[in-house]
Amino acid sequence: MNTAKVITKDYFAAALTISFTHIITSAHKMGGEGYEPYAAPFLVDGFAILGMHMRNEKYDDRTNKIGLWAQCTAGLASLGMNVHAANSTFGLLLGIGVVVLFLATEWMAGNIRLRTDANADKAAAEAQAIIAAASAYLTRCNHPTTCTSEAQCISKTKAQKTKASKARKAKQQVKVLESMIG
Repeated sequence: MNTAKVITKDYFAAALTISFTHIITSAHKMGGEGYEPYAAPFLVDGFAILGMHMRNEKYDDRTNKIGLWAQCTAGLASLGMNVHAANSTFGLLLGIGVVVLFLATEWMAGNIRLRTDANADKAAAEAQAIIAAASAYLTRCNHPTTCTSEAQCISKTKAQKTKASKARKAKQQVKVLESMIG
């Protein structure tokens, strides 16, 4: 895995951890009791992660749209709870920053692409051309035993032509000799 993807996943995990604790704090502030504040992050950020997964390029457009809707809904809830958890200006900015970081790293991780090597593309094109040429001569080859190369096919063809030419000459000589004898 390349370094950029590892770094974005680390930032994503950090943002998720901070958001998790902020949502618990917000749930406590709103009067959540017992297990309720600890279930809230799974409901909010967990729903966002599900939406993020549904936006994967292996799914169809409809699934992607549903995933986007889930992410937007959960993102707004997460933003509200992260801001609500703040007790100071810094806490407020951190809450906003965490949600922005969460979305930004998810977007970046999905858009990281490696540069393609032009030489590899050229070599692949040349290999395809060689394969196409080999396939073309194999389809033209009409020898009883399929030739393994174009050179072999050509030499067999020349040998057959020579053999046929010698056979015609031999028949002519036999006819001439028979006419002389007969």
